[in-house]
Amino acid sequence: MSKRIDQKKILEKLTESLSVSEEDSNNIINSFFELITEELKTSGHINIFGFGSFVTKEVKTSLCRPPGADDKIIVPAHYRIKFSEAKALAERINTEYTHLKPEVIEELKMGLLARASMLREEKGLPC
Repeated sequence: MSKRIDQKKILEKLTESLSVSEEDSNNIINSFFELITEELKTSGHINIFGFGSFVTKEVKTSLCRPPGADDKIIVPAHYRIKFSEAKALAERINTEYTHLKPEVIEELKMGLLARASMLREEKGLPC
């Protein structure tokens, strides 16, 4: 189900849907990525209404041992970027499942030991 989309695919879709040149589409995409990057560098977060938020988190310098190596290495401090989807995006993604409601399964409700005893009795097995 995982389908990767690269910048070239975005470029093609944007060019087609906006009826603009590839160069214009490329400039739009690069400007958008540059805007996100610069905002994350300066303020540490960016919120795109209806889509989600990107937040940077500082990771401190640490020691680690790579698999198969005996020596420890120093991993320098760096930033990680976390994305949290907006409620509106999550709702758009999950529209086909909105009619489903949670349901309690009777077997889980009665507990595993009670269920095991009931199955043994049904099959005529000794306790």
